[in-house]
Amino acid sequence: MSISTIVWSMISSACLTLAVVNLSFRGFQRKTWGQHLLALSATAASAFVICELLMMHSSTPAEYGAALRWAQIPSSVVILCMVGFIRLHLRAGRRWIAILICSLRCVGLVANFLVGENLTFLSVTHLKVVSLLGEPTVTGVGVNNPWTIFGQGSLLLFAVFAADATVTVWRRGDRRQALPSCGGIALLSLAALLLAVPVAWGLIDWPLTVAPFFLGVVAAMGFGVSREAARAVGLTSELRESEERAALAAEAAEIGVWEWIVTEDRVWGSARWRRMFGFPADDDLDFGTVMSRIHPEDHGRIERGLRSATRDRTDFVDEFRLKRPDGSQRLVVTRCRVIAADRGKPVRVVGAMLDVTERRQSETEIRLQRAQLAHLSRVNMLGELAGSLAHELSQPLTAILGNAQAAQRFLERGEPDVGEVRDALADIVAENVRAGEIIHRLR
Repeated sequence: MSISTIVWSMISSACLTLAVVNLSFRGFQRKTWGQHLLALSATAASAFVICELLMMHSSTPAEYGAALRWAQIPSSVVILCMVGFIRLHLRAGRRWIAILICSLRCVGLVANFLVGENLTFLSVTHLKVVSLLGEPTVTGVGVNNPWTIFGQGSLLLFAVFAADATVTVWRRGDRRQALPSCGGIALLSLAALLLAVPVAWGLIDWPLTVAPFFLGVVAAMGFGVSREAARAVGLTSELRESEERAALAAEAAEIGVWEWIVTEDRVWGSARWRRMFGFPADDDLDFGTVMSRIHPEDHGRIERGLRSATRDRTDFVDEFRLKRPDGSQRLVVTRCRVIAADRGKPVRVVGAMLDVTERRQSETEIRLQRAQLAHLSRVNMLGELAGSLAHELSQPLTAILGNAQAAQRFLERGEPDVGEVRDALADIVAENVRAGEIIHRLR
């Protein structure tokens, strides 16, 4: 087995390995466009390497021309995938250049099968033996196809497109992504162009060996994808830790967390939230089932409030009663927020719920105790007032009684002393006035 066969087989295996690794990512979703474009381009690069190996070991001009014709398909796929990778994954590159590259490549691919023997030659007249890695290989010589300008032009435009994207990514601040990934793609594409054009036009005696550059391009794409994947893994780990901390905080605060997926009419709730409602831990819940546990007097108000908040995309806060299966009632407070999609359509409602039954009972008991304390304070005040009134009135009443008894004794004498009686009556009047002033002051 020749050295070139071993090297090109290793290149093909490396491309296929990259393809298999990236195809293992889950789902064909928008967030995995980079992985799937990389897998497709790596597979196409592997196919191109095989075609290139067949060209170098062709025995007739017809074999060389056929291998070169079929090599245009994987090479076009690689270029189109790279354009899509830069536009969709790196979010860079000018759109009109991308459209022009794809258009030129498609025109060249059609001409590859309709005009001449392939896109490079109208006909391969003979093979020339050249040396590669110290071994003899062949390269084709023939009549050049004028339509090859579409293929070569698309490759040149792609180099410009990748260079422009490198500048965009650099200015955006992602310099670690700009040079190794986007800049590497631009330089390797330009290098492949500088080798392929002289070989195609017979300016140099060298076989068509673009495969190493394609491997480099795939590796540059893989660097960008692996960097994003590593970042995603880190963010996933951070998100998991954040969720654990949030769950611990919610449990410590005795808060139940819930989520209503509006588009599916499905409700998810944490373990504490389910205990508040009396739902089993493994039951699938919908909006109607959850609303059936709300007290009939609060049901209409809560449902109208939730649907209004969902429609208007506003926060919702309210307090209501729950009627649990065992007949008990719980008083809860909930707060929720509407999460809308890109087009503004509500898709989820997330919220937190707190059981305030014991708190409200404690507040009620405190109010009763305060009322009782106020009542006792008023009773005590009335007692003090009565004691003060009795103390203040006892002196004038005693004086009035004494003076009245003295006046009676004076009148019982044979010859009563009118002056002393008059003085006793005057003291009675004075003490009576004093008692009236005491009553007026206490009032």
